[in-house]
Amino acid sequence: MFLNNCKIENNILKCIIKKDEIIGYHSPSKDTSEMYYINKENCKTTSLFLVPPIKIIMKDIHKRDLYVGIKKLLVNIDEYGVPIAYETNITDIPNIYIPDDEKFYLTFINKNSEGIEDEYDSKCIFRKYDANPLLILCWLNYPGTNCLKEIKEEKLIDDNNILYNFRIQPVKNEDKIDYDEKNFLSIFTNYPRVLDFTKNDDSLFIYLHMALTDYYSNGLTYNEEAEDLTCEQIERKVKKFEITKEHFKGEKNGFYFIKHTNNNGAKTISYEVPPVKVILDSSKGNIISFSLIYSFLLLLIMI
Repeated sequence: MFLNNCKIENNILKCIIKKDEIIGYHSPSKDTSEMYYINKENCKTTSLFLVPPIKIIMKDIHKRDLYVGIKKLLVNIDEYGVPIAYETNITDIPNIYIPDDEKFYLTFINKNSEGIEDEYDSKCIFRKYDANPLLILCWLNYPGTNCLKEIKEEKLIDDNNILYNFRIQPVKNEDKIDYDEKNFLSIFTNYPRVLDFTKNDDSLFIYLHMALTDYYSNGLTYNEEAEDLTCEQIERKVKKFEITKEHFKGEKNGFYFIKHTNNNGAKTISYEVPPVKVILDSSKGNIISFSLIYSFLLLLIMI
């Protein structure tokens, strides 16, 4: 969780955190949080060892039941370290970044290259991002063809979020998922989360914290119509990507997921990290112009 709303007053750094943000990141199994800073040289995260852990107290929070319906499979190519994603029907909740240690399990059916079928439980988590519905991410890691086993009874997950009880509804989704260990890509987080080209027409930079970056460097992009991003490895698990406004040529303001080249040569969204908010132009001038026109027309009517 990045503390972006900060200012210095009399040598004191004050950061404002909204309750929704705390709830979105907070794990029920932990009641303290440590503070870190990001080194500008290598974007490495380092603990502020002189700052003791901050205790987080949540009181009088009424949990809400969410009846989660799995709508469709968003990623049908599974690679080592890359999660698949299911879109759900839940849209009217704040963002949620449930960590990996607050996982739950769904059962999948695997058919290997010899045609032998088997069932296994896969680790899954919930994520909710800006301008997107609630997602279910699962890591399969079983070679062959996979699909979600029919959920015949409601599955209750009530221990991984302090605000919601997730009630996954019965569903039969037989969308096929092909798994191949050829590629390895695991992204932990991205920074920054906003690329504002109205304040800087030059190159901007984004950092990806990844696992074993030596294995995967190329094929990453925010726009499939543009060339892949060039990267620089600045730390063993951190890659730095240069992004210009030209990368989003023909696109509009909005949220963009990072994409990588999958085993079939196509682009796949990496849903494990939030999309980046991209601001290409400002509509402030248009709003002022509209206001002036509206005032002028109102003046004519009054006359």
